[in-house]
Amino acid sequence: MRTTYQSIYSQRETYLHTPKRRHFLNGKRLGLFALLVLVLSVAFGSIVQALSDGTGKQENMLRVIVQSGDTVWGLAKEHMNDGEDIRQNVYDIMHHNNLVGRHLQVGEVIEIPFVSSLDR
Repeated sequence: MRTTYQSIYSQRETYLHTPKRRHFLNGKRLGLFALLVLVLSVAFGSIVQALSDGTGKQENMLRVIVQSGDTVWGLAKEHMNDGEDIRQNVYDIMHHNNLVGRHLQVGEVIEIPFVSSLDR
């Protein structure tokens, strides 16, 4: 039979204050964060590059006030670059301005997309 006297002193010593563990993981966390930022920036750059056409051209909009006698075909022909298909220009103008018919209202403002080269 044990007495309380024996049971108190036979237990292992416990420390009231354990020594603090050094935070060596902070350096690893910083490295993982830097790696994550690098991977995300490369992924974002790849997405942007894939979405751009890479031809060095920039699309601009020219606003035109429709005059009497103007047609989409005439405006597309007037503002097209050399070597472009006029049918594609007509489609682009109609699509950009949400035009359904081929009739334009006098005084209406439409935007004509045109491509200008950055190399000039």
